Amino acid sequence: MENLNTKRLWLTAKWDATTNWKSSVRIMAGMTFGLLILYTVHFLNMLNVMYSPDYITSQYRSMAAETTISFIVFMVVGASLIFANMRTKQQRIAFCMLPASNAEKYIVRWLWATVGFALIFVCASVAADLIRIVIWWMAGYGYTGSVVATGTGILYESVCNVLANCGTAHTGDSIHALKQKENYAIMTYCISFFVMAHSFYILGGTLFRRNAWLLTTLTAIVLAIILLHTGNFPFIDGTLFGRRCSIEQKIMALYILSGIFAMLSVIFYIVSWKLFRRMQVINDRTINL
Repeated sequence: MENLNTKRLWLTAKWDATTNWKSSVRIMAGMTFGLLILYTVHFLNMLNVMYSPDYITSQYRSMAAETTISFIVFMVVGASLIFANMRTKQQRIAFCMLPASNAEKYIVRWLWATVGFALIFVCASVAADLIRIVIWWMAGYGYTGSVVATGTGILYESVCNVLANCGTAHTGDSIHALKQKENYAIMTYCISFFVMAHSFYILGGTLFRRNAWLLTTLTAIVLAIILLHTGNFPFIDGTLFGRRCSIEQKIMALYILSGIFAMLSVIFYIVSWKLFRRMQVINDRTINL
């Protein structure tokens, strides 16, 4: 069988979507409920304050920021559910017996844990926002705004600012140019760290058979404690983000760390792929070996 065939990949993705749509709906419902609780807390806080239009705007921006943080956590931790469709013996038999290559099966599940989860969160945030609007309207407060619209506006402004400052980061060694270079280095660092964390949870979802998100999180905590106790971690002694480090040194350190995170991401994906190829219908109760 060929390693990768686009037609077979599409059929496998279609089969996976139609077979596991209930789990996607449950995840979206749970995320909608969680976001609705978050928005309700803000609503209750607004009831006790004689708020002005500026206060309402600040509350919506706060809710949009918290929604963004929820999205990041949801995407990272949710990556451990990449092979949640293989929990039972019947599910494992059905998935392993698919007339598709291992590469196609892996890609389909990876797309579900990335693109699929992003779409699930967008739908959940829109649903939670609409329910919140209805609740606030029924409570007599009318329409005061939209969290999704506010977050979209903030994202648009951020992208425009980045594009507008692209040309100023390479105009020389002025303070403004160095600050722009530092901002780009921080952005690269954050993105690479997110990709590394996501790939780590992908690996955890491939390795652990049950409660993958919990076991992966515990593993991450243990590894973080070990790194912190080595005494050489650059975030603790202030040499990276403290005053003892110049902007040029900080930019260099951030790019070096970004490169390390990128290499770790590649390693995690390679190990995850090799573990997936060794999966069988009957594995250990704890790990997929």
